[in-house]
Amino acid sequence: MGQRITQHGSTLLQRETDFRARADSMPRLAWIADGDGSIYWYNRHWFEYTGTTLEEMSGWGWQSVHHPDHVDRVVTRIKKAFETGEPWEDLFPLRGQDGDYRWFLSEAQPLLDETGKVRFWFGTNMDVTEQISDAIGSVTDQPPEDLLHRIEIKPGATIAIELADQNLPLAGESPARQTILILEDEPMTALDLEMRLSDAGYNVMGPAMTIAGAEREIEHALPDIALLDSNLGGRKSYGLAERLIKAGVPVVFCTGYEELEDLPERLRSCPVVSKPFKDSVLMGSISAAATRPDA
Repeated sequence: MGQRITQHGSTLLQRETDFRARADSMPRLAWIADGDGSIYWYNRHWFEYTGTTLEEMSGWGWQSVHHPDHVDRVVTRIKKAFETGEPWEDLFPLRGQDGDYRWFLSEAQPLLDETGKVRFWFGTNMDVTEQISDAIGSVTDQPPEDLLHRIEIKPGATIAIELADQNLPLAGESPARQTILILEDEPMTALDLEMRLSDAGYNVMGPAMTIAGAEREIEHALPDIALLDSNLGGRKSYGLAERLIKAGVPVVFCTGYEELEDLPERLRSCPVVSKPFKDSVLMGSISAAATRPDA
């Protein structure tokens, strides 16, 4: 579920301003929608990629840059998310200002007020064209642009990419070494972590804002280290942590609580970083996790 705003947290205006400032310099496309899903702000990179204006894109105008073979599916799924208040994720092609389409893996997270009502949606779109091109090339000689109408996105806990008429799974490209998976459901915190780790020389996987999103990220390749929010809207990330550790991936927990509740014995040696983060503590915990004997 979304991040709830209380009297003890930052104000709505502060959070929105913070997101805008950070999102405007990030390489992903990013946007903000109101509680009903009408988009009223995009970051600079969105306009640079699409060649559009805010007047053209505001509200539901973004449909004009979606591929006609995918737009109806995208609209149906995102409307359902806006109606239920559940986090949204999808994969689809967007048209650039040069007329070519590129594939984007997209997520949106709701931000709730103290009554539980969705006040904002924060969304991002990550370009995954190269990964899909490599995957398609592994199973067919046809160029990716000829397969836009034949790639089927299956619903479920993870996003599976298949050639609809061949039923062949597509594997993604393995990430480079020293990659850190980020699982964090608070958009500004996720952006902050991504920037800090990128500045420190790490490659970032994600950030994922849901456990399902993190599971999707590791389907094709494992990170070197995982930085996991311990509690995502009441759902613990312990199961994912145990899966990663079993696969040999060190885990660092991030938490806004004094201690982790019901932590399994297997995970009690994992470093824990408290929010808000201090760079020295964050980097020290990552280094400690990477050098653990059982990592």
